Amino acid sequence: MKDYTVTLVYDLFNITTVIYADNEDEAKRFALQKLDQECGIPLDEPMKYQIKLEGEFNE
Repeated sequence: MKDYTVTLVYDLFNITTVIYADNEDEAKRFALQKLDQECGIPLDEPMKYQIKLEGEFNE
């Protein structure tokens, strides 16, 4: 498992959160769910948001 620092950028929104996930794909999926829940952003328009992902292995 890794801790991923995920920054979600959508128009004026810039949300940074830490997500605990097995891999980058899972971290991105969790991040998109969070973006949808917190901001009501339509996830079916992928060109309108960006995901910046940084991961660190837990010891």
